[in-house]
Amino acid sequence: MDEHRRLGRTIGFARVVLLLHLTLIVAVDGRSLTGNLEGKDGKLTVADNGRLSGYHSTVNRKAQGSDGAGGGARMGGAPGDLHLLGLPVGQGDGTLIVCPEYDGNVIVYDMGSTTSAWTASDVRNFMLDSTLNGERSLLDRVSTVIISHAHTDHYNYVPDVFPNVGLKTDHNKNNRSSAGPSANLEVFVSATISDYIYFGMGEWLEAAGAMTFNNGKQCFTEECSIGNTWTGELCGASSPARFRVVAANMGSGSDRNEQSVVLRVENTGQSALLVGDFEGPVQNELIQAVAPDLLLSDVYKVSHHGASFKSNYPEFLEAVGARLAFISSQYAAVSQYGHPKCETLDRLQATGTLMEASAHRLDCTDAERNVVETVLDRSIYSTMPTPGTICVVNVTMTDLLPEPFLDVDCN
Repeated sequence: MDEHRRLGRTIGFARVVLLLHLTLIVAVDGRSLTGNLEGKDGKLTVADNGRLSGYHSTVNRKAQGSDGAGGGARMGGAPGDLHLLGLPVGQGDGTLIVCPEYDGNVIVYDMGSTTSAWTASDVRNFMLDSTLNGERSLLDRVSTVIISHAHTDHYNYVPDVFPNVGLKTDHNKNNRSSAGPSANLEVFVSATISDYIYFGMGEWLEAAGAMTFNNGKQCFTEECSIGNTWTGELCGASSPARFRVVAANMGSGSDRNEQSVVLRVENTGQSALLVGDFEGPVQNELIQAVAPDLLLSDVYKVSHHGASFKSNYPEFLEAVGARLAFISSQYAAVSQYGHPKCETLDRLQATGTLMEASAHRLDCTDAERNVVETVLDRSIYSTMPTPGTICVVNVTMTDLLPEPFLDVDCN
């Protein structure tokens, strides 16, 4: 394992603790920060290199409605922090990439569900009620929408979360019905627009002027080979964050999961891999096709809601070598596909790279679809881990620590 990952284990950054938050003001490397702090046994840990172990950006939810919907989050922390928010949409996917405060753009990677916990309206209200350091809502900051592939549980919320694409409007609580993204919203999809035929998505994409991949050989607007850096500065010119398209539209074209956009997010020397439902033989093909450092990532958004058949092959998980992993899925007990699968959790833990974590429950199903109440002590989390529990997963990539950290806000 490369040196920067071993470092995190050496200095004691090994605990992701749930629900215990102490609001303090501390100095880190000569800077004062206000944030939520926690460490092993609820104590703040300062490493030999002077960095904090357990520093938390603020993800405190406001008052919530039914099923936890309706509240917002006030994102905080250091100006260079990048957040990945996994939203509890149920059997689907919805990830927000909140750029560093330098520019503060928000990139949406998938937004849909077939068996919802949060509806599209809930997602929209959460984004409208959530801010970055108290300034401008996350909805108002959305600059880019990326749809990994043409399955409805990855895109059917989009027209309702952004109903008036192309219109410049003011996002405020008194004008929710007409608020929409600004005229410069960019939208990117895999396959072709004609594949997005449900829920009015095709018309929405046309109105948005969506751009598509071309058989994995076109990185949006630039001709390039798979794995080359996408030079579009999604977070803004002054931001340290960068994005790489690792794969898109692989496979024969008949399997939409294989076409998934595999997106690598990099910030302050840390990285995350978002893969949609990427699965099948193309997982091993990709290992052979790209440089290892394009797959090796600190954070892994687990493919296909935690599926094990044709997905999350051991070889692929080894190539990613994640320290933190999170899953977007309905509760295992009611998921129509039995996601997440216990075999996938076992494979993730078998890589030996995941951070230690406080004991937490994450239900899964075995080969016979029996629900197994699993207690984990490794950093694998879900947006809906157990019946009656829904969570906003927040991964923070920060230069204040040698590795990213993960926080969950559940109710």
